[in-house]
Amino acid sequence: METKETPILISATKAQELFGFSRPMVYNLLNRNDCGVVTIGRRKFFMKDKLMAWLEKQSSSTERA
Repeated sequence: METKETPILISATKAQELFGFSRPMVYNLLNRNDCGVVTIGRRKFFMKDKLMAWLEKQSSSTERA
């Protein structure tokens, strides 16, 4: 994934495209408090930097298991 060209805020649809997440998986993540979600009006977006840090943390925690 090219992060420099990715917008600062990532929509649910864009997250599906970028990461190959299923629609239910994206919406489950958007309802979490720990993966960098911001709400604007009624819409929720991932903050790119926080989502990338959260994903890195998740991958490093599964490597230890």
